Amino acid sequence: MAIRIDHDRLLAPLTTLQVGGPAHQLVRAQTESQVVEAIWHAQREGLELTILGGGSNSLVADQGVPGLVLQPALLGREVTQSGDLVVVEVGAGVVWDDLVAWSVAEGLCGLEALSGIPGWVGAAPMQNIGAYGQEVASVVDAVQVVSRQPGACKWLPAEQLGFAYRMSSFKGVWRDRFVITAVRFRLRRGRPAEPKYAELAKALGGQVDHPEQVRQAVLELRRGKSMVIDDQDPNHRSAGSFFLNPILSLTEFEMLRARVTQASLDSNSIPNWPDAKGVKVPAAWLMERAGLTKGFRLGAAELSTKHCLALINPGSARACDLLALAAFARRQVVEVFGVRLVPEPVFVGFSQGVDALLRASE
Repeated sequence: MAIRIDHDRLLAPLTTLQVGGPAHQLVRAQTESQVVEAIWHAQREGLELTILGGGSNSLVADQGVPGLVLQPALLGREVTQSGDLVVVEVGAGVVWDDLVAWSVAEGLCGLEALSGIPGWVGAAPMQNIGAYGQEVASVVDAVQVVSRQPGACKWLPAEQLGFAYRMSSFKGVWRDRFVITAVRFRLRRGRPAEPKYAELAKALGGQVDHPEQVRQAVLELRRGKSMVIDDQDPNHRSAGSFFLNPILSLTEFEMLRARVTQASLDSNSIPNWPDAKGVKVPAAWLMERAGLTKGFRLGAAELSTKHCLALINPGSARACDLLALAAFARRQVVEVFGVRLVPEPVFVGFSQGVDALLRASE
């Protein structure tokens, strides 16, 4: 089937922030061959190629995106079982939470704490999505990709994907090299693992026998923070957590403790978790204590009234408004605590890098 090319298609409705201008050309590919054809079309026409998934972790520029925007919207699910091990191959365009809901209904463990995360399956390994003590890296077996040069398809095993905190080789050394078309997961039947995340453990309140218990507890926690898609929630136009939780070296953490003391706060009260690279601290804790409380507004953009880490579009904000708020928030945290927050969303259609954009908006 030949690809269909939409011209000057507004991208704002395709994102959860609902901001951004048009794509010069847009292709929604539903098969592997359409992905390959779209890549070749961009090369023949000399068009810059941009990949957009479900739009839940993207900030699109107000001026839009030049060249060709490709949405790999492949569907489908194939299941192979061997004892308690269940291998599930899923198209990149499947809605992530639909996959989680199906897996839980089947009594499969491995995705239950990742319930309620918006977006498509293809973005899961790219971002190494995680929540409530669970990361998708722990269950990814392999990722199917189409190479942008020369358009060949292959499977990449998990051990080659460079998984780290909210990171993979797709965002690093392989940036702009592949288009993800499918993901293979290793799930298992049985009782879910004991929750590692204190908030989730408290919500569950005891022994957990089925992944559905974890899913429902996670969904309730996320609803309380406006972190599920609900058009009736005034905070729903967001990209979820806008900043990553900083990972500090031991020296940097001691410097933070000193800054906290200078701010007349108890340095022993800083929430923190050990990390292979040092110490992880919550960005939301830093933001709130730097004066960036829930509901804070700057121009047409706001912080969620339920969770200060989510930047929202109340309805009339543009990408430039969200950039201004993100830059202001980052500057406040730097001034108070000396920690520079790193944005989590993908910035699409901007001529400058993320750091340069935020510095220019400060």
